[in-house]
Amino acid sequence: HGSCREEAIIRLIRAIDDYHIAPVKTTLKFCKFAVDHQAFRSGNFDTHFVRDHFDPEKLDTDEPHSGLATIIASRLTSKKSDSTQILSSDKSNWRNRLISD
Repeated sequence: HGSCREEAIIRLIRAIDDYHIAPVKTTLKFCKFAVDHQAFRSGNFDTHFVRDHFDPEKLDTDEPHSGLATIIASRLTSKKSDSTQILSSDKSNWRNRLISD
């Protein structure tokens, strides 16, 4: 959640990047792909999002934080916003809860 759509997306991407689970395969890469896609960010998508925008090869990239880096860079070059402040100061406790076998 966040005070606006963009803030919620930024926080979700950060949570996905910070989430580590092994050896189980998850759909986190797909989730990150979807929420980081321009169609989703703009709200201009429909139930055919996967058919229209998804290519499995896009999940094989090893460029961590590429979308997040773009957001941060654009925020830093524009007027400082609440979501930028949240990125730098908001610490979530959820990742401190470890799941053991």
